Amino acid sequence: MKNEIKYEKILIPIDGSSKSIEAFEYALKFSSAYTDCQLHILYVIDEDNIEQVRSHGNESYGDLVNRYEQQGQNYLNKAFQSAKKINYNLSHIQKKIVKGNPVEEIVNYAKEFDLIIMAARGKKHIIEMMMGHVTERVLNLSNIPILIFP
Repeated sequence: MKNEIKYEKILIPIDGSSKSIEAFEYALKFSSAYTDCQLHILYVIDEDNIEQVRSHGNESYGDLVNRYEQQGQNYLNKAFQSAKKINYNLSHIQKKIVKGNPVEEIVNYAKEFDLIIMAARGKKHIIEMMMGHVTERVLNLSNIPILIFP
């Protein structure tokens, strides 16, 4: 009897970078080999970034959260559109935005998943963590298998 690996739930954290969108597009192709595989796209609003921006500007915490939520929604929609272009079954995709430390949120959210697919590197802004740093830390802390997209 052959042991087969079956992926039913795959998590794809994105930060809006082209690499994170490419990782999601790879996940679309990868998951098509598994019947009824669910993809979850996760965007994490980094609360440390909000505090840093707030300490150097005039925007309120609530306004910054709204701005980052809108930005995250735009990134999730961009990923969703790439699935739509290839006629992927959109009912197999869920989108989620959470606030917190990106590493902790990804690791905690991933506990119910079979696999994480994420980019090796992402956005590089002064006020945003590099996804490469996040990827490395998730790799060290997660008990879930991780496929890292170059």
